[in-house]
Order: sequence, then C-alpha cells, then structure tokens
Amino acid sequence: MKANRPQLTKGKKMKNRGLRNLTLTLLVFASALALSAPASAKELKGVTMPDQLDVAGRTLKLNGMGLRLALFIKLKVYVGGLYLEKPSKNADAILASSQIKHVEMQFLRDVSAEKMVQAWNDSLETNCKSDCESLRPQLFKLTGAMFDVKEGDTMSFTFLPDAVVLSIKGQKKARLEGAALSKVLLMTWLGPNPPNDEIKEGMLGN
Repeated sequence: MKANRPQLTKGKKMKNRGLRNLTLTLLVFASALALSAPASAKELKGVTMPDQLDVAGRTLKLNGMGLRLALFIKLKVYVGGLYLEKPSKNADAILASSQIKHVEMQFLRDVSAEKMVQAWNDSLETNCKSDCESLRPQLFKLTGAMFDVKEGDTMSFTFLPDAVVLSIKGQKKARLEGAALSKVLLMTWLGPNPPNDEIKEGMLGN
C-alpha cells in the first residue's frame, strides 16, 4: 500500500509558491547588483577611482585622492589619485622610493595647453634645487605633448625607476627619461611646495 501523503490546502500551496517566487526575485536582484556594481572604489567631487590598478606588471593601490585648486579664486581644476605599490603617508619616503608610482588625473574643467605649460614650468622652478638646466630638454618634451583638455578628460603619469610615462585620455604621449626628472615631477604634488595643500594631503591619504 502506498503511504498516505499529507495534502496541502490551496491556500498553503499559494503561500509556498509566493515564498519561492519572492526568494527567486531576491536572488536575481542580488545577482544583478553584484554584476552591475563596480570594483571597490573611492570618490571625490564626483570622480571615482578604483582601489587598485595594474601598472607596468605591478598591482598598485590607491594611496589617496586630492583636489587641485587654482590659487586665489579656488577653482576646482582636477582630482588627482596617487597609486603606490606600498601605500604610505610619508611624502619624503614616497619620493625617495624606487617603487613604481602612478598619478591619475581627471579634469573638472577645461584647461588650455598654454596654462598647463606654464604650470609645469612653475613646478620645475619651485621644486628643482640643483642641476635644473639638465632637466629642461625632457621638460620641453613634456610641455610639447600638452594640448587643450576638456572637462572629464584624463591625464596620467607613471613613475618608473628611471623614467616617466605620460598618457592623455588613455593614450601614451611621451616617455621622459631620467630618475632626477621623475622625482622633480612627482614633487609637483608631494614636494614642500605643492600648488595647494588639498592636493598633497589628499594624495597622502590624509
């Protein structure tokens, strides 16, 4: 004889079916969120940067993000993110380190090539303390690669032990040779005289 199986009432059947449908809906919704959500990232002034990047065969971590302001009038120019192999809050230690470093910039407004060239020239004058004239040929190569950027455009600098690679909107534009120039350019943000305190402190994760 077949064992008698308990029979579900119509109401219980509908209740169980509803629970299954709700569970399925929640699972689908959770899966969709997982697929659509970006990798872990940080945000500043509407600019989002990932927590890590693969650069020159190394995994670099986001050390911090800072805001570049135009002095006096405090216009927001760009958000800069500093990526390091070994995160640190010590600017001098970062500058002295031979690890690969990467600065990612996203512009918050249009900036002319002329203004950027002037900013790089000012940076060299401010941060270079010795043998500066020998760096000018490479600086000319850098300024020669500048052109007008628009709001939302990106620019990046990858600091290798003996060179700096400039990319604009994801396209490589120049390779600047020399460890001395690499350090001077990085001092633009991390040296004793940054263009504004917010950019330096933000990049240092403060």
